[in-house]
Amino acid sequence: MALSNKALQSVNSLDFDTIKSDLVTYLSSQDTFKDYNFEGAGMAILLDILSYNTHHMGFYANMLANESFLDSCQLRSSAVSFS
Repeated sequence: MALSNKALQSVNSLDFDTIKSDLVTYLSSQDTFKDYNFEGAGMAILLDILSYNTHHMGFYANMLANESFLDSCQLRSSAVSFS
């Protein structure tokens, strides 16, 4: 499998629409998928699922990181130590 220098543009965005449009842009730039209709029912559903998964995993990682630090924790149980 040859490596492509065409990478996703904004990998730091957690916005669903941005994630989906970046995936469409990335896939349409590949030789294998250049003639696909990304607005078609099957491909749109797969892109939605992938975008939702990416969005939720990014949110989960952000919340997990927030709860790791005392200054930014949002749950009282994260700030209180049980002895």
